[in-house]
Amino acid sequence: MRETGLQAKVKELVLSYKDSKRWAELDVLYQLSRVLIEDPYIADNIETRYQLNGKSCLRRVKKDLRARGIEDISRSSGVLGYFFSTRCSADFESMLETRIRSLEPKFRHVVNELSLYKEGTLLAPKWTLRACSWSIDTEEQETERKLIEIGMVNRYYFSSNAFSHLAWDTPDYVQLLLHRIRQSPESYNATKFDIAKIRGLAEDPSVRSLIDWILEKGCEAGLNLFVEEGEFEKELQERGEELKKVIAKIVGSGAMTLTYSPERKRVGKRSSRPADCIFNISLELLEALSETK
Repeated sequence: MRETGLQAKVKELVLSYKDSKRWAELDVLYQLSRVLIEDPYIADNIETRYQLNGKSCLRRVKKDLRARGIEDISRSSGVLGYFFSTRCSADFESMLETRIRSLEPKFRHVVNELSLYKEGTLLAPKWTLRACSWSIDTEEQETERKLIEIGMVNRYYFSSNAFSHLAWDTPDYVQLLLHRIRQSPESYNATKFDIAKIRGLAEDPSVRSLIDWILEKGCEAGLNLFVEEGEFEKELQERGEELKKVIAKIVGSGAMTLTYSPERKRVGKRSSRPADCIFNISLELLEALSETK
């Protein structure tokens, strides 16, 4: 009975927000349901996305929850997430689609790049954000702000005994939308990645040099190549802007994704582990490189 009562209260609140088109408040409810996103980050995400006072919006939602007897949000997170997903995710997905179609072309290209990333790989976006920003010659902060603004990601900081890193939360409807963009980018005013152009990268000596370096330094795991972050940072320091431009060219063409595995601190019986940059190179580029040796 207690659980049924909680469900009824949350459902009533979600529907009252939806009926009055209080999208910012619904967004707060969703982010509260994620538990790991702390209040200051929720407020910042809301302020960026809706151009209103995020702290005030968060306070209003918490007041509405308390008025319904919901004090411990973490214990209600599953119910909050369920009713957001079943009652509101389609609305938020539709709003995101509209925003993507009207984006400035360079940011729409970043969304297209992100559609190549597998689910879960954007959780620690440090190097993904850098690579995508390099590909459109834009500051990382500006790229991230635009992704928050359109509702593609919620920014927060993850911290535990083992890990600490910048994190992105991507709702389930974002993952579904990215899959559709990957299948049909033209439907979202994005350009389909050109296989011939990807294969043509094999003719570029700077591209070959970088891929050879990754293959030499990387530890292979399936289609992924893990390179210790320290090694990659050292190479960046030595080659500077030249290397950034090569990475920008490869990532921008859809021929490679770059993700991040944060440093793991020693905890109990679990050993420490250095941070890794994870390169996933397209089969089309690898095949073209092997053919032109």
